[in-house]
Amino acid sequence: MTSQMVPVAGGQVWARDSGGDGPPVVLLHSGLGDSRMWDGVVPELAADHRVVCFDVRGYGHSPAPTTHFTTVADLVAVLDHFGLERAVLAGCSLGGLTAIDLAVTDPGRVTALVLMATGLSGYPWPRDEPYFVEFESAMAQGDRDEVREACLRIWAAGGPRDPEVLGQLESAIAAWFSSNGYPEDAPSAMEKLTGIECPTIVLLGDLDYAAVVSCNELVAQSIPGCELIRLPGVDHMIAHRAPRAVIDAISRVLRRSAPGSGG
Repeated sequence: MTSQMVPVAGGQVWARDSGGDGPPVVLLHSGLGDSRMWDGVVPELAADHRVVCFDVRGYGHSPAPTTHFTTVADLVAVLDHFGLERAVLAGCSLGGLTAIDLAVTDPGRVTALVLMATGLSGYPWPRDEPYFVEFESAMAQGDRDEVREACLRIWAAGGPRDPEVLGQLESAIAAWFSSNGYPEDAPSAMEKLTGIECPTIVLLGDLDYAAVVSCNELVAQSIPGCELIRLPGVDHMIAHRAPRAVIDAISRVLRRSAPGSGG
C-alpha cells in the first residue's frame, strides 16, 4: 500500500492505494474511527483487488476541514484522482451513508455496494433517545471522557475495550471536535433507495444500537435484490469484530456484478 495526500475541494485527504489491476474496491470508514479500521481486511483483499481507502477530513491522517464539504464529493475526488471510473464501495456507518449517496446520485460510478451498519441521508434518527441526549450534552460540555464512555456503551457493547477499538474512538472524537460544523448533509437518499440497481449486501450486527438496526432493515428492504446478513454477537464495529464477513461479502457482490452473472 502506498499513501499520499489527495486534493479535494478546499482541502486534502490522506489516502492509501494497493495498486494493481484487480477489480477496484474503495473502503469507506465509519464515523467512529478512521481508515485503520480496515487493517484486518486490506491484506487479503489486496491480493486480488485494487484496494483504496482514505481518511475523511479531520480523521486519522487527514487535516481538519477549513471549509464546508460533503463526504460524497470527497469520495468522487478520490475516485477521479486514482482514475477509477467505477468501483465496489464498501462502507461502514458514515461510510455506508456516503456509498449510498453516490449510488443514488451517480450510479454509473458504483459497481456494487457492501453496507455495514450503514447510515442513511435523511433518516429520522431519534434524537430524543437517552444516548443522543447524553452524547450531545457531553459534546457541548467538551467532556471527551464522557463522550468516549457513551460511545463504548452503545457502539462497542459486543466485545472487549481493546486498544484497536479505543484508538478508533479517540480518532473519531478528535475529528468531531475539530470539524466545527464543516461537514454538510447530503440530500435525503431514503426516497431513492428503490432506484439502486447494483448488487448490494447489508451486514448488520445483532448487538448494534436499535435505531441502526431499524435503519439497516429499511435499507435492505428498499434496495431491490439486496441481501441482508445478520451477524450474531457483533456490535457496530463490524470490520473489527467480523473481518471475514466483510471480505466474503465483497467477493460475493463482485461475483454478482460480473457480466453474465444475472445479478
